[in-house]
Amino acid sequence: MSTPPISPLCKDCSKVLDIDLLLDPNPDNNKGYRPYDTSKILYRFDDTWPELPGFATSSDSGCGLCKLIRDTLASQYPSTEYKGPVTGWVSRSATAIHVEPRKVFDYTVSLLPCSDDDSIPFLRPPLTEVLSSQTLNFTKKSIDHCASTCHPWKPSGSTPTRLLDIGECKANGRIRLIQTEGLPWVKFAALSYCWGNAEDAAYQPKTNSANLSERLSGFGIDAMSPVVRDAIITCEALGMRYLWVDALCILQGKADIADWEVEGQKMNDIFRNAYVTLCPSSSNSCREGFLGQRQLHPGIRVKTPITSNAVFQNESREYSIVPYEIKANSASFMFTFEFTDSKWYSRAWVWEEVNFSARLVIFSPTFVFFRCPEILICENGARNETAVIQKGLGEYHSKRYQEAQAFAFFRKCAESISTLDISFESDRLAAVAGVAKQVAQATGSEYAAGLWVEDVFKDLIFERNTRDKGGLEKYVKSLRDRHLDIGPTWSWPGH
Repeated sequence: MSTPPISPLCKDCSKVLDIDLLLDPNPDNNKGYRPYDTSKILYRFDDTWPELPGFATSSDSGCGLCKLIRDTLASQYPSTEYKGPVTGWVSRSATAIHVEPRKVFDYTVSLLPCSDDDSIPFLRPPLTEVLSSQTLNFTKKSIDHCASTCHPWKPSGSTPTRLLDIGECKANGRIRLIQTEGLPWVKFAALSYCWGNAEDAAYQPKTNSANLSERLSGFGIDAMSPVVRDAIITCEALGMRYLWVDALCILQGKADIADWEVEGQKMNDIFRNAYVTLCPSSSNSCREGFLGQRQLHPGIRVKTPITSNAVFQNESREYSIVPYEIKANSASFMFTFEFTDSKWYSRAWVWEEVNFSARLVIFSPTFVFFRCPEILICENGARNETAVIQKGLGEYHSKRYQEAQAFAFFRKCAESISTLDISFESDRLAAVAGVAKQVAQATGSEYAAGLWVEDVFKDLIFERNTRDKGGLEKYVKSLRDRHLDIGPTWSWPGH
């Protein structure tokens, strides 16, 4: 692909690239830094919403940044009832250019400076192809490094009852469900994904007692939902022969409830023992794949003026500016909100899948992330090695933890899971079963329907959270329709 030409800029937009102005501790315009963040206002503007004729005129005169600002505002905020004058400002932080028109609404768009300079890889523009050779190399290296150093993989006797064998898929397009009884310990990947709404869930191919023999004989990859197909393709690229998918490896349906009750209790062990967990956070349902081409704005190419600053003296750089949604003007290149704000991350089951897995590969809309108990890495090179990344529940086996802390930990986990979405309220206790198993092993306490016998007086202190957003009517209906086996009405699971 040829490099686009350098885009001309108007007088105001040239300030955005002026290193001297950005680093000046005593600028004349608006006292420099804004009081509530680390970005610096470079110029203000007055315009009319939503047409923004001021930006349009400058754009027609050739300013590439004014055009990009106007196009980005129009695409990110396509509809608004307000029409009239707006004032705003363009500011610059270490990570982005921020544009904020203000009147009766609060809109912000962020433009991300990107560089091809190998010395600053975290500023490289996002790649168009999700499973590009660079991304695949990053993913393989991250998995292999973790498996050989910080979190070595050890064969475990706790293997899922069934797995998908995709070993022959590349040759003939067929996969096969296998029973693992008698099979040597194998490395397998697990898929953490969204089924979607009821209509989407009905579309998802499933295994049940009626078609089990057919699944064991083999079936075509084309019969799978897009998200499962992409997971199979990813496993092939990573050299993984076996894949676990709940819809296909656990018998589904009312007639097969006994299988679900057994396999559901193994969920935490399945994700704990998976060699890697694939997490397509960019997919909102089983109908949406996560590979292919990303829909990225090409942005514009600009050149910084030569600066007199001692650090950057006589240097002028070329780089791209692309639209990008950066939350809260965050001074970070991690972009973790791309998956933490996703529908996938809002699922109750995902809490357990994420926190029990040894290694996660997360496919967000713009980047691929690798996470293990020690580190979170973005494919752009940014990394987080702080204590924010949980070390895993195994720590609760340590003698330095008191039993009371383990019970408090369980309540915190239950509180987190209670705020997340789940298709069936009857599954909410199952979603905390893995945590309960770990706490029981650590404390030896008796567990019953979300309550701990030795700490029950604290477990009975709870309040309703915001899980039910339908108000009192929905809450009353949920109490009438609830299954009696969830828990008593005076306990948190019963609400």
